[in-house]
Amino acid sequence: MITKKRQRIKKPFSPIIFKYFAVLFVLVILLFLISANFKLYQKRTALGGQIGELVKKIKSFEERNQEMKAQISKSQSKEYLEEVAFEKLNLKPKGAEVGVIVPVQESKQEEVPKEKNFWEKILEKLGF
Repeated sequence: MITKKRQRIKKPFSPIIFKYFAVLFVLVILLFLISANFKLYQKRTALGGQIGELVKKIKSFEERNQEMKAQISKSQSKEYLEEVAFEKLNLKPKGAEVGVIVPVQESKQEEVPKEKNFWEKILEKLGF
């Protein structure tokens, strides 16, 4: 018997090449997911830092608000109004006498003209 030669049917993609492409595809997807996760992590840390700064600002504003409320309540008291009237408006309380303190005048000493050196004398003669 004569055996017939079988013709091999050529497949356009062999299973080995398909496996390599599948592995390569999975690796590309993994790299994409890792890079996206890293970018999200960076944004999260940046936003966390901004949140910390904003919390500090909020605390400082709350402290300032408390100080201002204390000043408002202080300014509404009678003693504070009298103090402001005495210091800034130069008013005196009833029955009080105001004294004026005269500043001491400093004695003015005449400055002794110092002797000019050789170069200053020359410059003076030249008109500088």
